[in-house]
Amino acid sequence: MPRCVGLFLVSAAYVSTGRAQVGVTPGNADLGNRLTFSAGDTYTYDDNLFRLPSGTDITGGGIVSRQDHINTLNLGMDGHWFGWRQEFDIALRGAKNQFVRNDALDNTSGSGKLTWDWLINSRLSGTAGYDFNRTLASFANTFFFAKDLVDTADYFATGGLQLTQHWTLTTGFKATQVSHSADQRTGDEFRSRGANLGLQYLTNAQDSFELSYGYTRAHFPQPGVLNDVQFDRSYKDSVERLTVRYRLGGATLLDAKVGYIERKYPSTLFGNFSGSTWRASLTWVPTGMTQLVLSGYRELTAYLDAESDYFVSRGGSATLTWSPTVRIAVSASAMLNSQQYISNSPSTVEFNSRHDNVRTYQATASYVPRDLLSLTIGYRYDLRDSNLPLFSYIDRTAFAQILLKLRGI
Repeated sequence: MPRCVGLFLVSAAYVSTGRAQVGVTPGNADLGNRLTFSAGDTYTYDDNLFRLPSGTDITGGGIVSRQDHINTLNLGMDGHWFGWRQEFDIALRGAKNQFVRNDALDNTSGSGKLTWDWLINSRLSGTAGYDFNRTLASFANTFFFAKDLVDTADYFATGGLQLTQHWTLTTGFKATQVSHSADQRTGDEFRSRGANLGLQYLTNAQDSFELSYGYTRAHFPQPGVLNDVQFDRSYKDSVERLTVRYRLGGATLLDAKVGYIERKYPSTLFGNFSGSTWRASLTWVPTGMTQLVLSGYRELTAYLDAESDYFVSRGGSATLTWSPTVRIAVSASAMLNSQQYISNSPSTVEFNSRHDNVRTYQATASYVPRDLLSLTIGYRYDLRDSNLPLFSYIDRTAFAQILLKLRGI
């Protein structure tokens, strides 16, 4: 999925900045305010750029080559400011992506995020911000092989009111808008608004338990088509959820969410969905050099660049990270995912049913010879089997990156 690869390359340029404690003036002023710049170059080889089944004839499809080499120039800036008991963070990224063979896909991607950690007093605090991302759309779930840049904009806010030493009332709001640069893909543009309200219990050991309710409304400007009849794909979601964060001893942490989702399409009964959802991860850090993360989930979701094509996702993953020294880190991960598309997804409407099984294996290694310089290499293998052969593919991706960080003020 080129979209995922693009995000991976850009995110590799992110600089970890750390965070000062809200409401506490840092003892060292340098820890409270800083500005960091980064620049890097990433070279990627992709042997199935358009995620095509083996043996597919690409003649006349607007595709120059199945394989391609992509060079990505990354620029970034991170800032953190602390004042008047408030914290502000900004992260900006820009990437120039150039394809050696399919040069019609050349594009400029990027992201920007502004976050305000606000504090009224010791009992009332939260966050607010804006998050923007632009990236090349995936070719894995559509048969559109031209350039399509997906813009995603999020406005968000959270708040917490501490009622007692252990009980906190929590709330949040999020507004999302997704747009496509290609006219042929405007059918997947959408807008959503959501809010949640919860009650959290925090133990003396800093374990937490929270009950919450969330409600979301999503609107698709363009209608869907079923049996040559248009229908409104807009929907409403309501979710009841229990969230647990619990430390199982000094080296193991459990993060879990379990809930029940009900989705309704106001204009039609077709496609309504209800069922349980959950996600859990177990993080084990036996030593300062090793970390193992195991996770599993069952969720109703969709790919960001094919937002109307919803499926029930079931699966799990394992990620092992080893850092023999402070300058060397090696990571390996495996992910298995079963995707059952719901009744009014475009894939199901067109082909009656769709069920995919996805396997992903990935390995990376990084070396930091100097505090301002890092080198990273990586390899990824994707395999998707589907009851619809045209959605099956195998893809191999390898990359190498050099990143330079410069400390500002």
